[in-house]
Formats: sequence, structure tokens, C-alpha cells
Amino acid sequence: MKQFLILIYLSLLSITASAQIQSISSYPVGSVTISPNGLISGGSDASHSTHNVALGANALLYNEAAGTDNTAIGYRSLYNNTSGVYNTANGANSLFNNTMGSANNAFGSGSLFNNTEGDNNTAAGHVSLYYNTTGAGNTALGYASLNANTTGNTNTGVGYRSLWLNTIGSYNVAVGGESLSKNLSGKDNNAVGWKSLYSNTEGDYNTAMGNQSLRNNISGINNTANGYKAMYSNTTGSHNTALGYTTLYANSEGERNTAIGRSSLTANTTGERNTGIGYLALQSNTTGIRNTALGYDADVFSGDLTNAIAIGYQAIVNASNKIRMGNTSITAADIQVAWNVTSDRRWKENIERVPLGLDFVNELKPVSYHRKNNEKPDVEFGLIAQEVEQTLAKFGFTERDLGFLDKGPDGYYSVRYNDLISVLISAIQEQQEVLDTQDKSLSQLNAKLDRIEAMLISNSSAKK
Repeated sequence: MKQFLILIYLSLLSITASAQIQSISSYPVGSVTISPNGLISGGSDASHSTHNVALGANALLYNEAAGTDNTAIGYRSLYNNTSGVYNTANGANSLFNNTMGSANNAFGSGSLFNNTEGDNNTAAGHVSLYYNTTGAGNTALGYASLNANTTGNTNTGVGYRSLWLNTIGSYNVAVGGESLSKNLSGKDNNAVGWKSLYSNTEGDYNTAMGNQSLRNNISGINNTANGYKAMYSNTTGSHNTALGYTTLYANSEGERNTAIGRSSLTANTTGERNTGIGYLALQSNTTGIRNTALGYDADVFSGDLTNAIAIGYQAIVNASNKIRMGNTSITAADIQVAWNVTSDRRWKENIERVPLGLDFVNELKPVSYHRKNNEKPDVEFGLIAQEVEQTLAKFGFTERDLGFLDKGPDGYYSVRYNDLISVLISAIQEQQEVLDTQDKSLSQLNAKLDRIEAMLISNSSAKK
């Protein structure tokens, strides 16, 4: 008897529940309907298809029979969906205009709002991927990330307003607040860090890692910037590589530069094909081209040199087409073999005989000395550059006329000793001419003496 009463109670409960469900099927605002086609809210049209879930007023409102396996949670979510399948919309107006787009995920009010046919997109954050229409394979995480994207494909934006203005650019990755924020059509860019590649609009194939790296890049392509504010000011410069804090910071249009080390090439603006490796390497270069600095604080004396090379700690090269190895503290330089110096006629022009010779050499004052900063008691032999300058003046030459003596822009002199070889050869040749003349005179005198001696002997014999 007890079991029978329980069965009657359950039957009545089932009838009541059925009646409740049927009464809800009229879609009053805010109600939820359970039907064989899925879970449906009031005011939706999800009942025309199967395997859909709609929670919220007007969610999946215009869905048709072809639109299946969709989940819409929130006011007007998936509002215009007709045949799109496997979509998930969570948030008011999320995937609002989607009609045929499939396999999309939208989390946040207004996310993927204008998507119509785009597939495989994921948007999480208020108005993320808001204007997307047919773009596919995009991922947007963060407020307004990829907000303006319309047809761009396979982009990833993570962070507040990341890839914010991107419209048709594809294959971009932006991680960090406002990274690649102003990108419009640039493609294949990677930006990691707050406002990295922030101003990029049409530049392609750039990689920026670090807060505000490549921040002002507009159309520069194929740049790599790794470090805080690396290549910060770059706008149109291309094919540059900057690794380190504020490397190539001021570069705007310079191309094909390589900077490795904190603040290396930091002042470069339009200089091209420069290489600075080391802390502060080539920090003074601005418009110079084809310069190389290797070492801590290795640098150029002025910012507009060409083809200058500085190697070593605080080595400073002071002229174009010149190599400086080491700083003023260096006291010795060793090399295993002798230098080979180019001397081919084809490299030379305006060839003339050396204008200096024996008289000049006789005026030089060779000295011995001890080099400052040398801890060893080494004695060196050489010349004093200022005295060489005075000697050259006696023969009508200045340091500007000959490469033998050089006075750098820093005021320090240097002597190119190998030039003395030709001068010494000329002096020896002059001296040899004198010796040859003397030999000839001696030979003539000896011949005369021989004749005189013979005459004396002959006269002596005749007297006997």
C-alpha cells in the first residue's frame, strides 16, 4: 500500500513538472525552457535546432535549424546566429551578429560582436574582437584586444588593447597591455611587453620583446628588438637587431644595424650597417655608417664616421677608415707572425718618389723612453711626434700632407713608423750614391798613386 502511494505521488509530480515546462514554453522574458532540443531561454528561437543552450533574453533569437551545438549565455548573445555551429557566447551581445561563423568562443560583453562568418576565434574580454567579421583563427584575451580586427587571421592578442586597431593584419602575436595596439595591416609580427610595437601600423616580420621595445615603429620591417625600450624611436628603419636595455634607442631610419649590450648604439638615428657589441658599444654614433665597435664602451670619437673600427675596453677610434685596438692603458701588442701589408700597384695612384731622404733622417732625434701606465720597466725606442712635426715643417710639410704623422681630433699625435722604411731606403740610396762617388774618386786617386809609385820605382832603377 505504501509503495502504491509513492508511485501515485511521483506520477502527479511528473504531470506538474510537465505542465510547468509547457507553461514556460511561451517564452516570457527571463524564463528558461527545457525541451528535447536543449535548454532554451524565453524569447529565443533555439527550439528550431538541436543541442543548443540559450540563457538570457533574446539569446540565439534568430537561430535556424542548421545552427546546432551552440551555447549562448547572456542578453542577446548569438542574437543573429542562423547556421553557425559549435559556438560559445558568454556575455551580453557576445557574438551578436554571428550568422554562419562556427567554432567561436566569446567571453565578455560585446566580444566578437560583429563576427558574421569568421571561424575558430576565441575572444575573452569586454569588446574583444568586437569588429571581427570574417577573420578566422584569432585569439584575443583582454579588454578591447583585437577590437578593430575585421578580416585578419590567426592573430593572438593577450593584454589590455593588444592589437587594438588591427584590421587586416594576420599572423601577429601581441602579449602585453597595448602591444601592437595601433597595428592595421602589419603581419607576422611578435610583440611581448607593455606597448611593444605600440605604433606599428604596416611593418612586417618584426619581433619586439621588452616593455616599449620598438614602440614607435610604423613601417619598419624585419627588426628584432629584445630589451626594455630597445629600438624605442624606430619608425621606418628595417633589418636591425637590438639586444639589450635601450639598444638602438634613438634609431629612426637606420637600417641593417646590430647592437648587442646595454645601450649599445643608443644614439644612432640614421646610421646604417653598424655593429656594436658590448656595454655602451658605439654609443656616440648617430649618422655614421659601416662602423664596428667590439668591447665595453668601445666607441667612435664623433657620430658621423665611416668604416671605423674600435676593438677593446674603452677603445676610441677617432677617424674614418681607421682601426683602433685597445685604450691608452695598453702597453704591448703581440702577434704570432709578421703583418702582411697590401702593396699592389693596383691599389695605388699618384705614385711619386719619396720626397724625404738623408737630410730628413739626419734631422730626426731617436729617443728611448718608458711608457706611462706600463708597470714593467720596459724601455722603448722611438720618436717624439711633436719633434717629428717640427722636422717636417723644416722640409715644408705638415701632418696633413703626409700620413706619416697624424694628429687626431682629440689632440693626440701618432706616428706611422712603417712609412719610415721608405724614407730610410731613400736615405740609404742617397748615402750610397755619395759612397759610390767617393769610391770612384778613391779608385781614381789610387790609380794615380799607382802610376806615381811606378814612375818613382822606374826612376830609382834608372839611377842605379
